[in-house]
Amino acid sequence: MTGVAKNTVTKLLADLGRACAAIGMNMRRLTRPTNSFAKKAENLAAAVAVHFMHYNFGRIHQSVRVTPAMAAGVSDHVWEIDEIVSLLDADRSAHRVASPN
Repeated sequence: MTGVAKNTVTKLLADLGRACAAIGMNMRRLTRPTNSFAKKAENLAAAVAVHFMHYNFGRIHQSVRVTPAMAAGVSDHVWEIDEIVSLLDADRSAHRVASPN
């Protein structure tokens, strides 16, 4: 491997390790399957979605001094928790099945 390729692979592995550490620190349900363990796959998927939504849209990162979504040009402001919750409510009502009554 050339020096450039080795540096690229090393940086990618460091970035991957940092991402895994951040997920593990912020989502304890993934590191310790006891009290906070999701018994349903849907609950786990929802928790992961909320985590990444907050991580990318609602949290200012020290390295870029804005949210990753703002840095990527996807959002123009830091999202508040009530904005993220309103998305969850909208998604829930869109998938709600009409009762048979």
